[in-house]
Amino acid sequence: AKLVFRTQWGTPPFMQLLEENELHKALGALAEQRLIHSAHDISDGGLAVALATACLPNNVGASVHLHEPLWGAARNLFGEDSSQVLITCSHGDLEKIKDAIDDFGFVFPLQIGSTVSTSQIDGKPDFEITVGSHSPAISTHVAQLRVVYRTSLEASLAEEVLA
Repeated sequence: AKLVFRTQWGTPPFMQLLEENELHKALGALAEQRLIHSAHDISDGGLAVALATACLPNNVGASVHLHEPLWGAARNLFGEDSSQVLITCSHGDLEKIKDAIDDFGFVFPLQIGSTVSTSQIDGKPDFEITVGSHSPAISTHVAQLRVVYRTSLEASLAEEVLA
């Protein structure tokens, strides 16, 4: 958030234990029914970071559109709220997922985008996050994210060794 929007903010969000409990029960049920491919919490860096780190291992891109933010684009992209999870699934399973989680009181699914191919044939970005009707807040290539991730990890480890 500091790098993209030149701002930082406050304290960790309050955790609602009932919501957290229902979320984990719902995730367990979805996994048991083999309706989800992956799940990643957003508590370490927010949605933007969860999306980026989810794309790296399998070389998959993402095209995400968030509706006009209630708390601002930075908060929506980098807020580290508890009880929120990014999941991936087959498009054909969306309705099954919605039906499966009806029994869980505090779980509200929201489709925010889709995975995309990372083939660089057309040169278009394969990782984009748009907020509201604005141009993309983040538009890049998964390959560039991978370089940043690897070099920042190397830099971090080098600093630890030198300290």
